[in-house]
Amino acid sequence: MLKEGKERKMRRIFYLFVLGVLLLLSIPAQAQAQTVAVGIDAPQEVAKDGNFSAKITVSPITDFDACDFEVTFNSSILQLTNLTAGKINQTSIPVMHREITPGKIKIVANVPGVSGVSGSGYLAEIHFKAVGQSGSSSEITLQKGLISNINAQEIPASWGKGTIKVISSSPPPSSGGSGGGGGGGGSPPAPSADIKASDLEKAKNQGLTAFTYLAPEKVTIAGEVLTKAAELDLDIVIKLKDNQVALTIPPGAIVEKKGAIYELKLKKLTAAEAQALTGKMPAKKKMITPVYDLTITEKEGTKEREVTFKQEILLTFAYLPAEVSSEANLFVYRYNEQTSQWENLFGEGDKKQKRINCKVGRLSKYTVVEDLESKKEEIKITFIDLPVNHWAKEIITFMVGKGFLKGYPDGTCRPENPVTRAEFTALLVRVLGLSETDGALNFTDLRPDHWSYRFVAAAYGQGLVKGYTNSIFGSHDQITREQVATMVTRALAHKGNFTEQNQTQATTLLGRFKDTRGISPWARTAVAGAVSQEIVSGYPDQTFKPQNTATRAEVAAMLKRLYEK
Repeated sequence: MLKEGKERKMRRIFYLFVLGVLLLLSIPAQAQAQTVAVGIDAPQEVAKDGNFSAKITVSPITDFDACDFEVTFNSSILQLTNLTAGKINQTSIPVMHREITPGKIKIVANVPGVSGVSGSGYLAEIHFKAVGQSGSSSEITLQKGLISNINAQEIPASWGKGTIKVISSSPPPSSGGSGGGGGGGGSPPAPSADIKASDLEKAKNQGLTAFTYLAPEKVTIAGEVLTKAAELDLDIVIKLKDNQVALTIPPGAIVEKKGAIYELKLKKLTAAEAQALTGKMPAKKKMITPVYDLTITEKEGTKEREVTFKQEILLTFAYLPAEVSSEANLFVYRYNEQTSQWENLFGEGDKKQKRINCKVGRLSKYTVVEDLESKKEEIKITFIDLPVNHWAKEIITFMVGKGFLKGYPDGTCRPENPVTRAEFTALLVRVLGLSETDGALNFTDLRPDHWSYRFVAAAYGQGLVKGYTNSIFGSHDQITREQVATMVTRALAHKGNFTEQNQTQATTLLGRFKDTRGISPWARTAVAGAVSQEIVSGYPDQTFKPQNTATRAEVAAMLKRLYEK
C-alpha cells in the first residue's frame, strides 16, 4: 500500500510537471511573438517645393486592431500637408492625428469593427512638401509606438526612420549668350500650386469623396484643380494644421479662371489681435475657439481679386467640451468689417464629433462663441401660449432649439400670428445658413438701415425672393401660403433637392385640393413642387387656402421640413 501511494504521488508530480511544461510552452506563443517591422517608404531625394508621400509600412502582422505612434521631422525642411488612411490586406485603416509641436505629430489608427486584420501593408500615408533649401535634409523618425491586437495585447514592433534630401528643382543656368541688350527675356515661370489635379485623381481612385489637405496657414490651388474637382464630383477640404478649423469647397463653388492660382489663407489671430476684435463682442458671450481670419484670393499674373463663391462653402470648427458649459448654446460668430460688429451665424453642432458646422457665402473672421444667457432648454417649456397638445409644439421647440425662431419678451410664442414677407425672408436665410449681405437692392420700400435689409439682400442675391415689381418688395405685407410655397421651392432648388414640375404634373398634384383654382397661375408649379416634396400640405377639409396668411406655426413647420431635406 505504501509503495502504491508513492507511485501515485510520483505520477501526480509527473503530470503536474508535464502540465507546467505545456503551459510554459503555450505562453511564448504570444509573449515571444515575432516582432513586426514598421518602416518608412519614401523617396530619398525630393525637388525643392515638390510634394511627396511617406507610407508607414508594416511587415506581415496578425489580428492587427490599433496603433499609435509619434512622427518627428524638421518642420523647416518638410511641411506636413495631409494624412490619409492606411491599408492592410485591402482593408482601409482610418487615421487621425494631432500636432504636438512643430515637427512632431501623434498618429492614431484603428481598424473598423471588431474582427481586426492580418497581412502586410501600411498604417498611414503622410504627405509632405519639401520647403527647405537645396541640399538640406531631414530625418523622418517613428517613435513611442504601440501596436495592439484584437485581444488588446501589445504586438512587439521595431520602429524605423528615413532621411529625405532636398535637391534643386531649377534647370542649370544657360552658358554663353552674347550681345547687348537688356536682360533676361521671357516671362517668369508660373507659380506652382500646393494642390494639383493629380492629387484629386489619386483621392478619387482611392474611393474618397473628398480630397483633404493640411495647411500651415496658406495653401495655393491651381485653377485646373477646381475644374478637375467639378469633373470628379470631389470636395476639397482644407484643414489648418492644428486640426481645429476646416473649410470644405464643394465642386463648382468657385468659377475658376484658366491659368489662375487661388490662394487660401487660414490665419489664427494672436491673442492681441483677437482682443482688439472680441472686445466688441456682445455681453455674456464666451469665446470658445481662437479667432480665425479666412481669405481666398484669385491671382493671375500681377492681378489679384477677392473670390466670390457661386455656392456656399462649409466651415467646421472643433471645440473642447471641457471649456463649454452647454454645447446647445454654441454659435458661430462672424465679424462684420463694415459695421465693426459680431454677427451670429448660428451653425449646426455635432456633439459626437465635438464640431460645429456653418455654411457661408463669403470668408471673413470667425470664432465659436457660447451664449451664457441663452437657455434653450428652458425656452422650450416657457411659452405660455403653446400647450402640450398644440399640433406644432415639437416643431416650434425644434426651431427654437436651433436658434431659427425666437419667442417674445412676455414669454409667448404666438403660433397663430401672421408672418410678414421680411420676417419669412430672415427665417429662410437662417435655415439655409446663408450669410447676410450688403448687396445693392432697388426696392424703394426697403431702406438699407431696415433690420431685414441684409437678409433680403442675401436671399435676393441667391434668387430665393423677388419683389412685387422691380422697385417694391412689400416687407411689411403678410406673406401668403402660396408665396411661402414659392420661396421654399426656390430654396429646394438652391439646395439641389428639387426637380421642377411641369404643368401636367402640377395639375395632377394640385387636383387633391378643392380650392386648386384659387392658386395663382404664377405659383402653381412652385406650389406643386413644394407639395411633391411634402414641404407643404393642405387642411383636413382638403383645401390649400393659397391666399391665406401663413402663421408662425405653419411657417415653422414648412421651414423645418426644408431644413431636414
